[in-house]
Amino acid sequence: CSGFMSKPLICVLLPGRLDRPVGGHKVLYQRLNHIAAKGYPVVIANSVFIPSESAFFIEILRKIHAAVRYLWRKHSCRNWFPLHPSIVEKPVWSFHEKYMPRAGYYMASDATTAKYLREYPVDSSRLLYYIQGYETWIMSEEQLLDTYKIPCRKIVVAKWLHKIVSQYDRNCILISNGFDSTEFHCTIPIKAKNKFQVSMLYHMASIKNVKLGFEALEIVHKKVPALSVVLFGVYDEPASLPNYCTYYYKPDRNQHLAINNESAIYVGPSDTEGFGLTVLEAMACGQAVVCTDNPGYRETAEDGVNALVSKVGDAEALAANILRLIEDEALRISLAEKGLSISSEYSIERGNLLFEDLFN
Repeated sequence: CSGFMSKPLICVLLPGRLDRPVGGHKVLYQRLNHIAAKGYPVVIANSVFIPSESAFFIEILRKIHAAVRYLWRKHSCRNWFPLHPSIVEKPVWSFHEKYMPRAGYYMASDATTAKYLREYPVDSSRLLYYIQGYETWIMSEEQLLDTYKIPCRKIVVAKWLHKIVSQYDRNCILISNGFDSTEFHCTIPIKAKNKFQVSMLYHMASIKNVKLGFEALEIVHKKVPALSVVLFGVYDEPASLPNYCTYYYKPDRNQHLAINNESAIYVGPSDTEGFGLTVLEAMACGQAVVCTDNPGYRETAEDGVNALVSKVGDAEALAANILRLIEDEALRISLAEKGLSISSEYSIERGNLLFEDLFN
């Protein structure tokens, strides 16, 4: 107990549902587990209601729904992520200062929570803003850029985000995302993988553009009937799934590792990504990557070096790159080997040490 008492409480503002696997949340949980193991007391404050600019009646309905969640439902991440036992998950009605626990540090986890940092009674050096994407899908660009001007310490997860945020804060800190090598590693040799098996994340967010992925895969299947597609995600299985597709709902660690190793090719169809963690995880398992040309994927995927990259929104080009890797065994192996090599530069442990330094 004395170790915890000697360190200030760290309060992390995390909106939305915590009981559903989210890549950005997962990396943050890994970071928090590290500092909790070092004796830092951590509270994850989860607000059940975040005001919006919806019409008055809609906003009333949102408040009623939030109240029901607050009273009757428990949204814990512990049903899918092994959160450190000492970390407290605390539901709060709002991130406004009067509802929040007293802490030595406050960390906003996205643009919607950043504005609340202005309210907390601690020095700006103890206010942190963890930036995982260029979040224009949740607010206007003007509103987003205003959050970068908030007096606090800003941490970004990718080099391309560092270039943007540094224009507003020259002291912006880069802590690149990483993966846990005990969870993602190569168990099936690259040359032994089934070249006809492709994997892809199924996601309902429009920015993930899974529709584009399906269009590309359908083009490939018409030319290569032996194609087998393995999908994984946290949503219910999509209706009318083609018979060449298999879906894994919330795969556990072993299932996810098997998916990434048995498949020879990973498809990333997103319009935008903050970092593109699934691409890195696929590389770490020896998959050759085919993806769209957005900044998050480009953080680790370089066209013709360790991936084949095509224009965002172009299903024909995405399909052509998948076909190219199926037909060109040497190219697939070369890209996968380079991807596997590059992935070693992004261990979760390296970033954890930099994250810990934020509180020293």
